[in-house]
Amino acid sequence: MQERTLKRGTVTTTLDFNNNDRPLKRVTEVGNGMKKTEDFAYDEDGSTTVTTTNPDGSTEIKQTKVEDGKTKETITRTENGQTHTIETIDGTEVRRVTKGADETTEVTVGAEGVRTKTVRTSSGVQSKVHIDADGNAVAEKYSIQNGDTWYGIVEAKYGIKDPKQIMEIVHQLKSSAGVSRSATTMPSEITLPPSVKLKNGSAISLQNIDAVSDSRHLTGGKKLSNYQKQIKQLAESKIEIPAFSSFNFPDRPTGPLPADEMHAEVPNFPVVKENAGKTVQGSDGKYYKYDDDGRVTDVYDSEDDMKAGRESFGVFYSEDGTIDNIYRMSYNSSGRTTSFLAYDENGTFTECSMYSYDEVNGQRLETVYSKDGTIEKYIIAVGENVSETYDSGYSNYRYKPSGEIISASIYTNDGNFNVDYDANGFCEGVYDVHNDFQTVYKRK
Repeated sequence: MQERTLKRGTVTTTLDFNNNDRPLKRVTEVGNGMKKTEDFAYDEDGSTTVTTTNPDGSTEIKQTKVEDGKTKETITRTENGQTHTIETIDGTEVRRVTKGADETTEVTVGAEGVRTKTVRTSSGVQSKVHIDADGNAVAEKYSIQNGDTWYGIVEAKYGIKDPKQIMEIVHQLKSSAGVSRSATTMPSEITLPPSVKLKNGSAISLQNIDAVSDSRHLTGGKKLSNYQKQIKQLAESKIEIPAFSSFNFPDRPTGPLPADEMHAEVPNFPVVKENAGKTVQGSDGKYYKYDDDGRVTDVYDSEDDMKAGRESFGVFYSEDGTIDNIYRMSYNSSGRTTSFLAYDENGTFTECSMYSYDEVNGQRLETVYSKDGTIEKYIIAVGENVSETYDSGYSNYRYKPSGEIISASIYTNDGNFNVDYDANGFCEGVYDVHNDFQTVYKRK
């Protein structure tokens, strides 16, 4: 191969004389004895590779090739212990950042501008979400698949295991989808927000839009089928269900929800951009918590309530910024919740739970109201630390408003399975709360 050298100013280029003078090497003097070097390589398939070595020792490799009629350009740059790669194939761009040998962040920009961010480690995909031009995750439209459950979707897509957190997100998703909190049915499509704020102030981010809930569901390394074998003997078991009168709740509600509670005034809080992400005391002495868009999300009656996270009023917004639903809460002198009332965007009542407590025995009575304001059921929750819902890890007993027992549920220690009992205390089923999987036992 014949070569010739061409020098122009600070640039010296070595050319392939036999191939239309295409460059083989280019050296650029940048001053103080420092140089930038570009090496060119050509393959028989028509691909070109340019390797650039910068004065600071960092390198960049640019390769252009044609595969199956598609032009593929790859730029790889090494800097500060990280490898940056930009790959473009007929308008689709993929950017990767590799940290060491274990973590790779990949951003794909499709021909239509759709951006997907994926984080991988040696153990697999850690996160995969769609993002906007600024790199922020965006809401995901999810089409319901056969066998999907609210619980399973949240657990998989948001990557969390805590039952209470999962159920809190489930309730928010149901509300956004216009579905009753107690409903088990699902619409054909739901929207998964990029981040969900919990009542304790923490935020749970969407983790993996491709994650699929495993219908076999592994718990503690044991398959559901193995777990069923362990508890099958419960089919003949019987428990003693406490009579309603044995609980010390003299103030048990019996009538419908008061008429003035069936509607609420929807507030018209102004958007205050300078208060974004802050909690600010208003002229009325109350404390107002603002989201990142400067909208009020929570109202606290006092500084003590604000510090304890006891909001008296809350607002949830739709994607377009309009109010989706509102709720009101009240507390007793011990700081325990005494009421939760929810309303839609028009201020029309949707659901309510009233709470009273037997402080001596550590029990809580929840009175649940239907949309028409009548009592739907009573729930007696047993345990020193009572959770907000009856399906979050404690034994519960369900009663009719008349005081008759409906059923009982005893939860396992791992919180994934519960054993259901009928009104006579006989075991009637084992239920997997993650996957809506139930084994029903019949007494002989």
